[in-house]
This record gives sequence, structure tokens and C-alpha cells, in this order.
Amino acid sequence: MSIRKISDLSPHAGDLSDSDQFVIVDVSSTSGPDAGGGGQTRKISASKVKEKMEGEKGESGTKGDTGTSPSFSYNESTGVLTITTQ
Repeated sequence: MSIRKISDLSPHAGDLSDSDQFVIVDVSSTSGPDAGGGGQTRKISASKVKEKMEGEKGESGTKGDTGTSPSFSYNESTGVLTITTQ
């Protein structure tokens, strides 16, 4: 496989799947393979990115008031449909 710049790769088409991979630079690691002064090149799955972005679920809010149902009337002689809400 030849060495290519990320910016030279074809764009992704379609939806992401949980197993798709992203390339990241882990700035907390500056030694080891694929590492330099700015960090180490690593991969991360789309499912892991999604998991970290969702965060923890907060408490449920209070239930709102129940809305009123509209009433419908149709005048056959004029062809007018009237929708009334309270």
C-alpha cells in the first residue's frame, strides 16, 4: 500500500456504520509507533465517537398538559371544511 495524505482520499458516501473508523491524533501520547511531538496517530470507531457525544441521560421533565382535540365540520353546499380548536 502506498503512502497517501488523508486529504487525498475519496470522501465517504452514504451513512456511517458503527464499525466505520476515524483517524485521530492522540495528543496525550508522543512516543511509540506513528507518534511525534504533536501526538500519536490512532483510530477510533464511529460507535465510540457516538457513545462519547451522547453523554449521560438526564432526568425526565414533568409531563405537560393534554391538548384539546379539534372539531371538524363540513358544509356540503359550500364545500367548506371548518376546523375549530379550543
